[in-house]
Amino acid sequence: MKKLFTVIVLCASFFSCASAQNGGGHYDVLTYAGAAADYTPYLVSIESYTTNGSIYHKKYTDYLYGVAKILIVEKKLSVGEKSIGFYFDKKENRKDKLFLGVDIRTSDADVLVSEGYEKNGRIMMGKYLKDVMDVLNSCSAVIAENEVKGVVIGLIWQRGNVKELINVWIPKEDMSLFYSASLTLSGLVAKSTVTNTDGRIIRLAL
Repeated sequence: MKKLFTVIVLCASFFSCASAQNGGGHYDVLTYAGAAADYTPYLVSIESYTTNGSIYHKKYTDYLYGVAKILIVEKKLSVGEKSIGFYFDKKENRKDKLFLGVDIRTSDADVLVSEGYEKNGRIMMGKYLKDVMDVLNSCSAVIAENEVKGVVIGLIWQRGNVKELINVWIPKEDMSLFYSASLTLSGLVAKSTVTNTDGRIIRLAL
């Protein structure tokens, strides 16, 4: 997953559970943390980390298993293998700024083959972004870590013979605004950093 992000500031009010004011579903992630063997393939390999992500990965492995199970069992989503873990800003090379992330392989039925990348990107964000963010937002202990600055959600689709993806880097301060109904989903996307298949920052309104 190619990922870039802009610097963000911690919002202290974030650490409460997701508010229902914006339809935020809160999950007790640790109650889903069993059957490690079934969900290990979906977690980033510990050996691949070059950051403190390995520390948080080991510390919060049960949360990562819980995220995998909720997305797969409850949300019925296709999770990318070796994608649940911690990512950093490769452009700024700030390895002390981590984002909890996951890749989702979207349904072929959602793809408009006759339309371009931007149209399909908007479709995928509109359908998948909030559901996945609700699950990651439920990992409040993880998000509360100073080095964890937010979440990053990768959405992957196949348009004909072309594999395309979009990554949305969401600062936790903006998630707090969203779940307190101070920011719409469209506003949240507008404030987030979005990168395309080539890893370049793009502007893509919802």
